[in-house]
Amino acid sequence: MQYDFTALTDVKVGEFSNVMGIIKYCSDPKKTKGKDYQMTVSITDASVGYEGKIVCNLFNAKPENLPRITGRGDVIIMHKLKISKFRNNIQGIGIQKEGFNVAVFSKNYLIDTSKECFERIIANMSSIKNQFSITMDDLKKVQKLQEWGNSMPSSQIDEGELNLDAINFVSLSEISPRVTCSLTAQVISVLSINYLDFRTLILIWDGTIPGCDLNRKFITILSNCIKEKHDTELMAQFGGKISNPYLGYIFLKEESLIGPGDYVYFHRVFVEPPLNGPGVCLVADRCKVGILTKESQQYDKLLARLESFSEGLPCVADCISIDLKQLTKVSLIN
Repeated sequence: MQYDFTALTDVKVGEFSNVMGIIKYCSDPKKTKGKDYQMTVSITDASVGYEGKIVCNLFNAKPENLPRITGRGDVIIMHKLKISKFRNNIQGIGIQKEGFNVAVFSKNYLIDTSKECFERIIANMSSIKNQFSITMDDLKKVQKLQEWGNSMPSSQIDEGELNLDAINFVSLSEISPRVTCSLTAQVISVLSINYLDFRTLILIWDGTIPGCDLNRKFITILSNCIKEKHDTELMAQFGGKISNPYLGYIFLKEESLIGPGDYVYFHRVFVEPPLNGPGVCLVADRCKVGILTKESQQYDKLLARLESFSEGLPCVADCISIDLKQLTKVSLIN
């Protein structure tokens, strides 16, 4: 089915529109006073320019059915977005029972118009429904919009106000594929890599055992692409192995200022299948990454989790041939 898309400058209040835009900001799903969950996104396109945007409030009874956005810079397509006005500003409202549907194209997948790319995009496309009609002509529009969005100045990206203690952080034991999540962890090692368009690989642990396959076969292959290894003192206490059942692996497209031993947060990390092979990887492109301060509640929670995990380590330490209590004694020194 072929859809006609409306430029953001041409949407009209009271009508339903099919729109396509670049994500400038997205919130985590939040429970409303009713039965639904709500996610807020702001989008832009060439018609409103880098400085323009339209805020859209999306609703669904299940939070997992809200769009799986990897971060700012994704391309989003919305069918039957209801256009309204709030405080003299145009806004969009997406409600599934009114026919609303959405698909997201991760910025981590470069679009081209080849048949192979079309098939790969369809296979990896995130949408509310299992079936989302898209044509090659639509893919060309996505490609053009993606190219335009890649030139967006960072100053035009909506950061939003970040209150760490208001974010729903999860542990590695709670993650599952194809979801966006926020994590707190201690950095074990930071590696400079040259793989596809990724430049940094951060190894973390958070005192839990990852809840899904983090594709260690893929990590082992990737280790051959490492150009430079930073300080790995903590990593050595995990047996010096890049592939380890208690570590998380986060890929970034730029260099990072965080280092081994830091207690950090990653806000809006996307858990996605790698481009080659099975399993999942954690992609933190354009997500917020920062150091936890001792004043933060999340700092206390993370340290408590690390200390708690160390108490039960004898039953799992043999798996990596070291005593993980040794790591805790070193890494928890203030």
